[in-house]
Amino acid sequence: MTFDSKEELLKISRDFPTARLVIRIKSKSTHQVYNLSKKFGCEMSEAEDLLLQAKARNLNVVGVSFHVGGLCDDPKAYTSAIDSSRLVFDAAQQLGYKFSIIDIGAGFFGSEAREDFFYELSREINSSLKKNFPDGDVEFIAEPGCYCVASAVSLVTSIIGKKTVTHTGTN
Repeated sequence: MTFDSKEELLKISRDFPTARLVIRIKSKSTHQVYNLSKKFGCEMSEAEDLLLQAKARNLNVVGVSFHVGGLCDDPKAYTSAIDSSRLVFDAAQQLGYKFSIIDIGAGFFGSEAREDFFYELSREINSSLKKNFPDGDVEFIAEPGCYCVASAVSLVTSIIGKKTVTHTGTN
């Protein structure tokens, strides 16, 4: 279960106090189709305080998660987020946590036209993971849904009508 705010920690401590938790951090990228960091993730400056709050509530935080955004075409966004994850791992260790999970999110391109990019991205991610987590005692999670199904889906449609809509300021 992920958390990225004090409010989430309060709900979790009330409703799921024995859950295994992952702190979600914001990533920095401007090269994605969908920017999920506008809605999800804590700032790096908030992470240690959130970990302290989790510790005070005796919550079991086991790792870090991030999502660089849907269809991100900047490998450096992943390496930057992995570097940030290392910093959170280190801060957590200082508080007595032993993190074992890093979730690198989703949004990987899956079309044949972007296959070379996917391999380049994979090399960058693997290199960064090996640099930041060389001991091999961390479980890595990725969510490759788009990559797995993108080439299986095509859509052809006809537009049969258009309408101009004006907004009057009411719902």
